[in-house]
Amino acid sequence: MRVLYLLRHGITEANEKHLYGGSTDSPLSENGRRMAREIAVSRTLPNCDICVSSGMTRANETLAILTGRSPDLILSELSEMDFGQFEMLGYETLRHIPDYQRWIGDDSGAFPCPGGESTGAFRKRVLAGGEALLALDWGMALVVCHGGVIVNLMGAWFPAENRGFYEWQPAACGGWRVEFDGRTPIRFEPI
Repeated sequence: MRVLYLLRHGITEANEKHLYGGSTDSPLSENGRRMAREIAVSRTLPNCDICVSSGMTRANETLAILTGRSPDLILSELSEMDFGQFEMLGYETLRHIPDYQRWIGDDSGAFPCPGGESTGAFRKRVLAGGEALLALDWGMALVVCHGGVIVNLMGAWFPAENRGFYEWQPAACGGWRVEFDGRTPIRFEPI
């Protein structure tokens, strides 16, 4: 059996302002750093064989605060969605823009954010990163990445759960403990 700790990064200014932060390489906010330090004291993570990050500053900072470690491996496929022209903007700014309405209403996942990714392309990239992770040799691993990444991985690994986006998306510095039999996900629990 292998165990994966899949954690979302701490809070950023974009999170606090309800903006699409996506591919913008933002650091944690002061509140995010404080929260991560508090969680590091109250919740001890096990010493993992490998610590993986998306490589984005907010993920690397969260990993360092929670574990005192730097990433052993960067998997950029596990970075957040590229929202293109919607980056660092919020719903109130975007809601009247036709391309935004088309993007949020696109159930097929084929329509990209202008200058960015479609949800389908994002999912494909993330799942390729998940496969790359599972192909590595580890018994216990920690991955610090992003909410959209976690939603896509957990939804693909546990499709029978039939959970929605917000049911899979953990809070900042939260996540899932996932057990695998080889490369097959068998159980999960929130952490």
